[in-house]
Amino acid sequence: INSYPSIDPVIKNSILQLPLAGNPNYLLQLIDELCIMTKTGRSESLADYVLYLRADSLPAFYDYVLFKWEKFFDAIHPNFTRRLLSLVWASRWGISEQEILI
Repeated sequence: INSYPSIDPVIKNSILQLPLAGNPNYLLQLIDELCIMTKTGRSESLADYVLYLRADSLPAFYDYVLFKWEKFFDAIHPNFTRRLLSLVWASRWGISEQEILI
């Protein structure tokens, strides 16, 4: 947790007011996505942040996360996200970074 940047108190309070805030998976993924957006400069506007908070269910949240991944990574390499997640799905014991880079 120390590696995460501090979150503005207003943003933190708005996150904690959400119905999904009781789900640890949601909170971890949301914090990771916000940190990545900040560190990589992908947070062009607050619109990206607001869309993460609009999700009314965990599947809806992950749909948006995958949409953002596809938008970002597929611009670099077509179908990268789909191919990578297919490999993860098909792997029996997980997938190493070396296997991804091949």
